[in-house]
Amino acid sequence: MKKNLWTSEVRFISGNKEVLEFADEEKATLFYNTLLSIKKNNNENIFFETGLSEILINLNNIETISRPKEMIDVSTLI
Repeated sequence: MKKNLWTSEVRFISGNKEVLEFADEEKATLFYNTLLSIKKNNNENIFFETGLSEILINLNNIETISRPKEMIDVSTLI
């Protein structure tokens, strides 16, 4: 059975980047829109449920975030 994942890349001020995986488009879009709606220089952390895991991100450390993209989980093809 094919399982599609949604991914979004977060690049941090430090230069590090992380590709986050989401269980569905709704969770990925909600995460993306939430980060876009938060004002810069916010020193708070955000806890978010991706449908696959839970993440904690310091909002002040985010430099950029990419729009969510649909990906195919190739591990389910084998």
